Order: sequence, then structure tokens, then C-alpha cells
Amino acid sequence: MELIIVLRTACLLVALWAFWHYCWKPLALDWFRQRLFAVRDDLFLAALQNEGGLSFTHPAYKHFRQFANGLIRYGHQLSTPNLFALQLARKIHGALLPPQVFVPEIERVLAGITDENLKKVLCKFRMRCAILTVGYMTLTSPAFFIAMLACLIVGIGYALWLLVVRCFSGADHLLNSFQEAIMRHLESGAAPTVRSIEFQAEKSGGISPSFAPLGLRTA
Repeated sequence: MELIIVLRTACLLVALWAFWHYCWKPLALDWFRQRLFAVRDDLFLAALQNEGGLSFTHPAYKHFRQFANGLIRYGHQLSTPNLFALQLARKIHGALLPPQVFVPEIERVLAGITDENLKKVLCKFRMRCAILTVGYMTLTSPAFFIAMLACLIVGIGYALWLLVVRCFSGADHLLNSFQEAIMRHLESGAAPTVRSIEFQAEKSGGISPSFAPLGLRTA
């Protein structure tokens, strides 16, 4: 009986492994590449319509097209181990190599553009590529998915904490304002009463000793 359970578990694990590597990951890769093809087509249309001053001869168009082609060609190599290897190489060889080695060419192109309209158009395409890359890695890397889920939970919790703090601070401010308004009202209402008592005291030529603690004049 135990042997049958072990065999069933092994068959299930093998089936899951085969589904993951031969069905799910190729499907996610096809989805990723098709979306990148759409981004590249939109980049072509933007250059055709001269959107933001972008043209086919502009160096930024060539670099962005090469960037999209690189993601399409080497998208299957995007994984969490490769990402950690890249970060480790930056830490180890960062002091030996110039910083430009680890900065993508597309970032250097964006840094050299002074036209804000053109930079806005290119940043839009870069953001679309970044979102697609994160989505692909989330679909194909369990470790990356867990990390993104943890970041999402922490972000939601932090946002809720800020909301609660602002609500309480707003309530305290409202309470203080209400108390100050009551005090001003009481002070403004007590002043005429004191003046009327002084007037009556001056008129009668004296004042009752019971009003002496109020600081009123006595005859």
C-alpha cells in the first residue's frame, strides 16, 4: 500500500514537472513575445507618425528596437537565478569595472535625451517592456512570484497603516480645533458678563465680596 502511494506521488510530481516545463513555460514565453511584438509595432507606428519627434533615423529608435528584439530573442533566459547572478556580478566586479558596463544601453540613451516630449514617449515604451518582463518572470518563476506577493502584501499593509495614522491625526486635529472653538466661545461670552457686573458695582457704589476672587474692583 505504501509503495502504491509513493508511486502515485512520484507520477504526480513527474506530471507536474512536465506540465511546468513543456506546457506552462512555453505558453508564458509565447505570451511574453507576442506582447513584445505589439510593443515593437507601436514603436514603429510612433516613429512613422513622428510622435514626440521620434523618427526612424533617431538613435533612440534604433536602441529601443534592439532592446525589444533582445527581449524577444533571449526572453527564455529571464529567470530568478540569472537575475541573482547578474546582481552578484555587479557586487563582485563593480569595483573593478566602470559603472557603464552594468547600465543598459537604453538607460544611457534616455539620459542623453533633452527633449521632454521624446523622453516621455520612450519612457512609455520602456515602462511597457518592464511591466511585461515582471509579468513573465512572475508567471514562470515561483521564487519571483513569492517575492512579488510579499512585496504586494507589505505595500498594502504600509498603505493601510499610513491611512490609519492620517485618520487619527485628522481626528486629533479636529478635536483640538473643536476645543479651541469652545474656549473662544466661553471667553467671548464671559467678558460681557464681567463688564456688566463691574458696571452694576460702580452704579451701586460697591460690590459683593463674593465677586472679589474674580478680580473685580471694590468700592
